[in-house]
Amino acid sequence: MIRLFVVLVADVLVTLPFGFYRAYTRKLSLRWFLAIHVPVILIVLARYEAHLSYVFIPFTCVTFAGAQYVGGRVGRWWIKRHSVALAPGQPTVPPPPGSSHDPRAPQNVYHGLRSQSDMGDAGS
Repeated sequence: MIRLFVVLVADVLVTLPFGFYRAYTRKLSLRWFLAIHVPVILIVLARYEAHLSYVFIPFTCVTFAGAQYVGGRVGRWWIKRHSVALAPGQPTVPPPPGSSHDPRAPQNVYHGLRSQSDMGDAGS
């Protein structure tokens, strides 16, 4: 029982930072995928080294999912509450390229429907 407790605590301690980091990554990107799956390898190794049976896999899965969820929530909270100073001239982190607040973002987004003014002389 002590070994199970140690593995579950290790599971939470390993997975929380990865969940926190996952909040900074773009969904379904390589970094997002690695933030989810790298701790799985570490949890499996910890369970193997503790000589725990396969019966305890559901316990480690539940703690893994809970730690990922809590780490992601804390990461998103941290991003909202703390802005990172870049330089004296730039008080906060600039928005990501392509966001609605980015001055470099294209103003007229083409979604497949053209108006007569967009066609120019081709419509005449």
